[in-house]
Amino acid sequence: MSLRTHAFVSVVVLLGSVSAGAAAPGLQARVTGLRNEQGQVGCLLFDSEDGFPGKQQRALQRTLASIADGRAVCKFDVPPGSYAIVAMHDENRNGELDTNFVGIPKEGYGASNGARGRFGPKYEDARFDYAGGSVTMPIQLQY
Repeated sequence: MSLRTHAFVSVVVLLGSVSAGAAAPGLQARVTGLRNEQGQVGCLLFDSEDGFPGKQQRALQRTLASIADGRAVCKFDVPPGSYAIVAMHDENRNGELDTNFVGIPKEGYGASNGARGRFGPKYEDARFDYAGGSVTMPIQLQY
């Protein structure tokens, strides 16, 4: 895992804000592939490649979501536009992505459009167009 990806996942949980969880239609990320229901899921929403995926302060919105029935749903309140979402599973709620001694993640992470990369997901691979209304973007975590 790259230092860039590690920085992203550490910051998501440390500085993220809890989603209000409103029932109004909007953009959501449905995070699946969680190996257990421990901890929480952190999501960052970006509207440009600036800071993607790891600079939390550059994210348009950030949210934490609880886990239920093997999934978590991050909710965002945004106008139509182009966006990319990254998510991580903080199993032990320590505020960082735990890695092994060579830096390989021990906790799950993923991005919209299933974006992956040798050094973390790229914005252009994770970017999607949101036209408004109720849309759910699936994100499958990898461990």
